[in-house]
Amino acid sequence: MDSVSFYFGDEEEPQRPVKEKKEAKSSAVANRNVTRTKLRAERPTQINEGAEARRREHQKELAGKKTKEGLDRFAGTTGDDNGVTQKKFKRFESYKRDNQLPTRVKDLTVYVDQKASTVIVPIMGRPVPFHINTIKNASKSDEGEYAYLRINFLSPGQGVGRKDDQPFEDLSAHFLRNLTLRSKDNDRLAQIAQDITELRKNALRREQEKKEMEDVVEQDKLVEIR
Repeated sequence: MDSVSFYFGDEEEPQRPVKEKKEAKSSAVANRNVTRTKLRAERPTQINEGAEARRREHQKELAGKKTKEGLDRFAGTTGDDNGVTQKKFKRFESYKRDNQLPTRVKDLTVYVDQKASTVIVPIMGRPVPFHINTIKNASKSDEGEYAYLRINFLSPGQGVGRKDDQPFEDLSAHFLRNLTLRSKDNDRLAQIAQDITELRKNALRREQEKKEMEDVVEQDKLVEIR
């Protein structure tokens, strides 16, 4: 071997892909973190949207139920040629059996039964009950040594106002328009007239509250959105 030669060139060594792997790994971790953060942020929104959708669906069901009840309630009403809805005849029952009458009726005196919303009047030796919804009003007056209690009943042809627009089952039937009772017990008749007036006011108030509640739609529970 005559000679040994060494050559040193400027050739560059190939780059090792270690850093690229690290960068790619870091990028993948960052992407996963962003995705997880995004999902965590979207999760409450999705829950709130689901609760809101259920609430809207429940409200829709309630509205449909109330609409059906309203249609059923007015199904039996009649209307005139102008399409105006007329009131429907109603029956009122004070007692189903004779033994349900208060024991005080044996005294054959006027008795106001608050529980049954009824005024019991003795007529020809028998206690006769009148539901408060059949009574228009009651008044007391004095004449000499006597006091007079006058009870006016609802009957056809009494007035033209809306409050007097009371439907009746048979307009050709005979109606009792009023009763007048006389007594020397002034205070007793005054108390009866007052009790009948209060009973009538309470009946009208309950009827008005019932009409108002018929148009009320049940409110679903409110869901707090955070």
